[in-house]
Amino acid sequence: MCHYQFYICGMFVVYLEIRAEQNSYEQIYEIGDITMVRITTMAEDAQSVRLKVEGRVVGEWVSELDHFCTGFLVQNKMIVLDLSDVSYIDRRGIDVLKKVPADKVHIQGASLLVRALLGP
Repeated sequence: MCHYQFYICGMFVVYLEIRAEQNSYEQIYEIGDITMVRITTMAEDAQSVRLKVEGRVVGEWVSELDHFCTGFLVQNKMIVLDLSDVSYIDRRGIDVLKKVPADKVHIQGASLLVRALLGP
């Protein structure tokens, strides 16, 4: 069973999809028919959370990724961030990923370019 909550923010349509049977949710940001970024909580327990990020992490959407990560870090949770379906990430997105504590956030599936930009 799924249900959706829609929000209209200027020219953006934002909706939250809640899937009761999977105990997960997605935050999806769209401009018209183009989905920019989707952040899905794939699994969560008391100590950790696995987030799957899909699409383009650019502009305003970088703040949403930062908001998601900060929310879980404040709860003292380890984050596994799956970037395997990210098609593009801008400089601000790289900066956000660089600022998260490496001992609390594990990045998986990042492209070679993103890994190179993030450094060792």
